[in-house]
Parts: sequence; C-alpha cells; structure tokens
Amino acid sequence: MSHPSGGIMFVYALTQPIDDFDALTPLPDWIAADPAARTRWALQAVLALADAATQVRWDGDMRHLPSVGAVLTPPDAIPYLTIKQDNNGTTFVISGVELPWPAGTIDATARTRPRPIGAWTPPHQPGHPANPTTPRPPHRRLRHRSALLNRRHGATRTDAQRSARPSGGAENSPTLITASGQTWRRNPRTFGARSHERSHIGQTR
Repeated sequence: MSHPSGGIMFVYALTQPIDDFDALTPLPDWIAADPAARTRWALQAVLALADAATQVRWDGDMRHLPSVGAVLTPPDAIPYLTIKQDNNGTTFVISGVELPWPAGTIDATARTRPRPIGAWTPPHQPGHPANPTTPRPPHRRLRHRSALLNRRHGATRTDAQRSARPSGGAENSPTLITASGQTWRRNPRTFGARSHERSHIGQTR
C-alpha cells in the first residue's frame, strides 16, 4: 500500500454515516504494520481535516478512533482515513488522491496541502542511528575540601575523632594527628591563619 506524497489532500463529508466497518481496519492495527510512514500519513490526514473543518463542517471531535480503508488502483492500493463526528455520526473521508464517489453521496468537498511531517523519531532517543547509545562514565563523587587538605599535609583523623562530638572550645580548635603521631591544634584566636599551636599530647615514640 502506497502513501501518496503529492501536494493535495482531499477531504470529503458524506451525506450518510458509515456504519459498516467490515472493510475498514482500526487505525492502531493499520499503523502497526509500518509505524513511521503510516503514523506520518495518518497525522497528515487528520491535520487536513482540521484545515478544512470550516468547509466540511467538522466540529473537531471524533466518536471513536479512526479507521483506514483502501482504494484499489492497480498495481497498488491507496489508503483513506475515515472519521466519524460525535454528533449524529457525520462521516469524513480523507485521502491523498481524488476518490470516485457515486452521485449524491458527498455533502461537501475540500482540498488542502499536506503538512510537512518527518517520518522518523527524534535523534536524541535511544536506538536512533544518528545517536547510538553509548555507556556513560561512572559518576565521580567529589571529596570534601578538609579531606583533601589533610591528605596534602600528611594528617589523618582517627575513627574515634570522627565519631566524637566536640565539646567546649573544641568546636573552634580542630585537631589533626600527623603520620608521626604528633598532635596539631588550631588556635581559635588566629582562625583563618596558617599558624598552629603545637602540642606533644598523645605523641607516640
């Protein structure tokens, strides 16, 4: 089944509603056979009806999902979209070619230009050939600045110090223990300076 890409879409409003759907295929089932191309064509057909709404007196609603039929034009078949309005069942037919209708079956006719719609998915979606999925590098957590400073000066904190809750003036006097076991305590009166008070408390031999 071909989807004409000509410059005209034909929209018809029928004089009598269509109630026999045996020769029609529900739109979702029809699209499933060729999703990209058929979704594009169905959207163009619905937009053509919207563009011709005033001429064919379409209110913009649908009683149910559209159905698709086909007109045999050897060696191919041309699809047409059938939409029923949610009133007394007014039926509209949209096709990419002019359809032959028996006399007295058409209430209104309109012609519109098809809207340009690309028959592909957005390139940023996974699986698109223009953007193959590649593994992302693992997330790296930044270390706290104090840990970097301790590492630079060769000092580490013991587990007891990590879990101990500071008391009194200790909040303003953080203690560092160097690799040699010496204890360094920051003087709270010189906060922000590089000088430290040196204490031999806890020094190991």
